Amino acid sequence: MSVTSTQCFASLACLEAHPFTVLSLSDREKFHTGLLAFAMNRYPNLIRQVFPGTGSLQNLGAFPEERSIDLVVKSTLRDVAAAEIKLKTDLHDDQLNKINRLLPGTIAGIKAVVGLFQPVRKEDRDWMRDNEFRWLSLTEEIPQFLRPMTAAETDPDIAPLMRLWFTYLAELDVVRKYFSQRGAHEIEKREISESLCKIKLRGIFEAYRYNLVCQDIKAGELQIGNTHGNAQIHIPLELVRDSQNFGLQWQSGILKVFIEIKATADKYRLHRDAELRALATRVHEFILERGWRKDFEEKPEKLNKKGMFRSITIARWNCFDDLRDKGDKINILITYLRQNPPAASAGQ
Repeated sequence: MSVTSTQCFASLACLEAHPFTVLSLSDREKFHTGLLAFAMNRYPNLIRQVFPGTGSLQNLGAFPEERSIDLVVKSTLRDVAAAEIKLKTDLHDDQLNKINRLLPGTIAGIKAVVGLFQPVRKEDRDWMRDNEFRWLSLTEEIPQFLRPMTAAETDPDIAPLMRLWFTYLAELDVVRKYFSQRGAHEIEKREISESLCKIKLRGIFEAYRYNLVCQDIKAGELQIGNTHGNAQIHIPLELVRDSQNFGLQWQSGILKVFIEIKATADKYRLHRDAELRALATRVHEFILERGWRKDFEEKPEKLNKKGMFRSITIARWNCFDDLRDKGDKINILITYLRQNPPAASAGQ
């Protein structure tokens, strides 16, 4: 079923007013992990639905936040299954590798990622497949599994709690479907971005859209991160004769060129700042030569926050705008930066 921007905005309004949001619980992965573990222990068949590989095991129990893993299932105190819950943050191999170390081997149906968006990038999907990780939708499949199990719930405290959770996940699923439909196209209502901030989930929707762009980026090392609830693309390029990094970073609607040094002395920082200005000027001239005037800074010269990492804004790119040409432009900028790096002495 197609979801319109009006329906998406209406669901966001419901999420803003939802008790979980008002209580500042809705955006917390630990809260949803705890609810999932509670439901698994209350309705044990849910464990077998999420982890089909546990079908013949007895005395199953779910434990949240076990040894830095979101959810671990045990059978008579033996670890038999595990999952990462990805509501607010992006997929990270190091987190999934903790599950691999806990559950070595290739038994199918005992490792899962439960989240909002399926991995966009092929390398992430391939990694999950090769390591026998199952993907499950928190907003679609988990309620589908759980609703029949809770239908006969008579406890006057638990029944309304489950209904509240289902209501929250159903409205969030409408928003997810709208973003999935739009793909890299523009998000039609500006208010949607503001509402995502209010429910404190803007970062995961930004990360989804950044991942759409990352499919087209051909950098050697590419990182999708999240700082203070804001997703970012970080593309570091290493200088051959130095330990410093330089490159591009895109976060909070701003595309920046940066240089990061490891030396702390003022003379190194001053040299770095001068070279960063020179690098930004060269990039700006290159942008003008290509005729990329829309959304690019007229004269990028203001240095951003002081520190080992420092940057200059070169463009204003809102990740809720049309992204279909952004990957190609970033590839062209990366090629230019590789061919025209900053002076290698800035951090020496």
